[in-house]
Amino acid sequence: VGRWLASHTARPELPWTFGVIDTPEINAFAAPGGYVLVTRGIYELVDANDDGELAAVLAHELSHVVQRDHYEVIHKQQMQTYGKDAALSHVSVGGGVVGSMTKDYLAKNGAAVMLTSLDRGAEYRSDEAAEVYLARSGFDPMSLYAVLQQMAALGSRAPGLEQLFR
Repeated sequence: VGRWLASHTARPELPWTFGVIDTPEINAFAAPGGYVLVTRGIYELVDANDDGELAAVLAHELSHVVQRDHYEVIHKQQMQTYGKDAALSHVSVGGGVVGSMTKDYLAKNGAAVMLTSLDRGAEYRSDEAAEVYLARSGFDPMSLYAVLQQMAALGSRAPGLEQLFR
């Protein structure tokens, strides 16, 4: 299923590698170079009688690789490291304990706040691209929504979803 989907992406030539992580948590991962992993928990969640839901999960992760989302995160982290001191040297928060605490808070959390919204955007872009890959591969694009609905029905407090929402 994964290789068939990958052949319909803009990067079919990557040495795609697929695997299952033996954990009950519900999650899936993509890594640079074409690695896509799903957990046993998400594999058990999807409809075993229909490859469409598994295809939807894989297509979402494929799109992270195709769109190079992980490289963007690495780049942003590097820029954060290189630019943090330069940026903070221009931040004026006043003196005293409150000023020091404010500057410390910005140093620790400012980039994380900015990256959170960008990560959410990457997830939405991956959902959109997954629908395209599903359609190109002959799967029902609505399979993605079926998986998302199953996950939503479990709720964010479900033990298997704890890591995913983190």
